[in-house]
Amino acid sequence: MTIKQSRKTAREFVEKHVAALSADVLIWRKSASLPSESPVHELASLCVPFAADGDQYIEAERLIVQQALEATAALGAAASDTEPHQQGSAARNEAAYRRLLPKLVELAEQIDSMSEDEYGNWVDALPQDEFFEYIGVAHNAQSFNSALAAARMLTSKPSAVVSAGQ
Repeated sequence: MTIKQSRKTAREFVEKHVAALSADVLIWRKSASLPSESPVHELASLCVPFAADGDQYIEAERLIVQQALEATAALGAAASDTEPHQQGSAARNEAAYRRLLPKLVELAEQIDSMSEDEYGNWVDALPQDEFFEYIGVAHNAQSFNSALAAARMLTSKPSAVVSAGQ
């Protein structure tokens, strides 16, 4: 696997598990230790090929913080009353955007196995207001990934927090 592929794999892992990873980074920062079952360990192992020697946990934390910030910015933009030109990814229709978020999670899980016709049918099935919000987040990979991370944060179950003494 090339360094570029390794980075992509690590970013995809973070996008998929951003809520659990973020919670564990908070535990790590508060207690100076990670739970043994933390997915941060798996992410750090994915970072070995492209991190400086011995810095895989630093690189893992950087990726987690970046994705969490992007997801939070997307959530803030959706909840904002400002105009889209004032905040780049602000939803034009907050209700439609919120209805779209769970659909983005489903799409992300199925898109690799979808044919072009199936994808077209998925897009065509969106109500008009959700379609406009989808176009707003699907115009580039970064905005789509931020919206997807926000959707996953909203739909994920709260993870159990392990105390530092355990």
